[in-house]
Amino acid sequence: MNYIYHIKSPISLICIAPHKCQRKLCVECMYDHGVDTKQTVPINKFQDKAMKKLKDSKPGDTSKLNEQRMIFKVLLTQIDQMLKKILEELSQSIKQVYDQIEKENQSYLNLINENTNLAESSYTDIEKLVNIVDGPTLYNWNVEKNSYLIDLNKQKSLVGSAYQDFYRKVRRRDLIDSIIDQVSIQVISKGKKKFIK
Repeated sequence: MNYIYHIKSPISLICIAPHKCQRKLCVECMYDHGVDTKQTVPINKFQDKAMKKLKDSKPGDTSKLNEQRMIFKVLLTQIDQMLKKILEELSQSIKQVYDQIEKENQSYLNLINENTNLAESSYTDIEKLVNIVDGPTLYNWNVEKNSYLIDLNKQKSLVGSAYQDFYRKVRRRDLIDSIIDQVSIQVISKGKKKFIK
C-alpha cells in the first residue's frame, strides 16, 4: 500500500506489520492503512526501540571478529609455510634425482671424450670400458635411468592430481558462500522477530 501524504498531519507512526508498505504513517494514513493498531508504533518509541536494539547488539564490538580474523590469518600463514616446505623438499628431491642422472651420464661422456688414446688411459677408465664392452653396465644404467624417469613422471602426475584436488576444494566457495548466506538470513530473521516482540 502506498503512503498518502497528508500535508496537515505529520508522520507520527511506523508500521511494523509483516508486509510491504511505505512504513511511515500519519494518523490519517493509519486509518486508511487497514492494519491492527498493534502493528503501528509511535515514531519516537520505534526510534528508541531501534536504537536500543542496535546498541544492545554491539555492532561496534569487533573483538570476536578480530579474533576470528587473526585465527584465519595464523592458519593461512601456517598453511603457506607448510606448502613452501613441502614444495622445497619436493624440489630438492627431484633435483637430486636429475643431478644423479646427469652425473652418471657425464661419467660416460667423460669416458668417450678422455679416452681417445687408450694407451694413455688410467686403469680405472680401462676397467670401466671393459665392463661396458663385456658386461651389462651400460644396459643396467639405461634400465635404472628409465626407472628413475618413470618414477619422476608418476610423481609429477601425483603432485598434479593432488594440486587439482586441493584447488577444487578451496574453490568450492559456493558452499562457503551459501553457509554465510544462511547464517546471515537466520541472524536477520531472528532480529526481526525480537524487534516485533
